[in-house]
Amino acid sequence: ARGGPRHISPIGMQAGAKGINAEEFWLRLQAKHERIAAAEQRFEAEHCEGADVLVVAFGSLARFARHAVRELRREGARVGYFRPITLWPFPGEALVRAAAGVKCVAVLEQNAGQMIDDVRLAVLGRAPVVAIGGISTDPHGFGIGAIFDPEQVRARIQGALTATRSAA
Repeated sequence: ARGGPRHISPIGMQAGAKGINAEEFWLRLQAKHERIAAAEQRFEAEHCEGADVLVVAFGSLARFARHAVRELRREGARVGYFRPITLWPFPGEALVRAAAGVKCVAVLEQNAGQMIDDVRLAVLGRAPVVAIGGISTDPHGFGIGAIFDPEQVRARIQGALTATRSAA
């Protein structure tokens, strides 16, 4: 009947119905996902070579991070910038290449830390990964608080640089 409950078979059941055994089906699906991941990962990276700190940011905050990194770089700071354009598939291998030789990876995000997990998984202990972002709120509830202030972003990046120099 129209508008009534629909019964949808699990994808593995559909595979069995087509005469493909489940293991073969899942292996094909895994290969498909690997092809997509290899072909569709997108990112932007600047000033990574010779950087002590690599700033990773996406979305709206990435523009602020890129601007701050460029300013700091002109002033002689050893800081780089990495922006994942696709979050899935996450450009983990590109991030590993960008982070080669850095002393710290600083993640600037405006949420509760969802991307930092992807960054940590990609870097796998090659360098410490620290959060320099967080939930941004303003008193009006628009979510465009202090984290969207270019000076705040710059200060957060400078804090990561200072901490890295102190640890050395």
